Amino acid sequence: MSKSKTNENFIHRCTSKQVKIAAYRRSIVESGMAQEDICEILDFFLFHAPMLKNDKKTEYSALKRLKDFGWTGNAKLLELEGKLLEAAEMEIFCILKSDTIKQTLKEMNLENQICICHPRAVMKQNCRITVCEDETVKIGVKESRMECLFRHIRNAFAHNDTYFFENGFVLLEDYDMDRRVSAKILFERKTLLQWIQIVKNKAAK
Repeated sequence: MSKSKTNENFIHRCTSKQVKIAAYRRSIVESGMAQEDICEILDFFLFHAPMLKNDKKTEYSALKRLKDFGWTGNAKLLELEGKLLEAAEMEIFCILKSDTIKQTLKEMNLENQICICHPRAVMKQNCRITVCEDETVKIGVKESRMECLFRHIRNAFAHNDTYFFENGFVLLEDYDMDRRVSAKILFERKTLLQWIQIVKNKAAK
């Protein structure tokens, strides 16, 4: 069986100590963060996450869209992504339109024993695959890259799929309907608060 191909830019190699993440799985309430920070993070990412709404589900009624914060159009969304990456000290969000992200998680050292010193993220983006009559295949997205990011963050907190490490980093994890990992996002926990301000400040201008 041939090895699955991955994007050559989605590779993380370092000599940092590898940590087994299972021992650090805990909810944000158990993270040791200040109560006011916990409330701000949950209020924004869990209850008012700027992600694609599903109007048929009342549970999503309080959620916002990125345009509600003033982030509209491709140029503004690219600006937002750049600001979020800069705050998190990441070079890129690895966002894939694929059935699985398993091989990319391995290449990015985000499986079960990982480096927890370097921020990075791998996410599966909701997409639509269409097979035309001439048998060509077209892939269309159901959400923007930023909607994808905030959806995975919301799900991680909603299902307590979070890991808090002693060095101040947090790993957010999400799964698809088949219980396959659909996202892993690693960064300093303070980044969550910085991202809130980045999104909200645009709305205040």
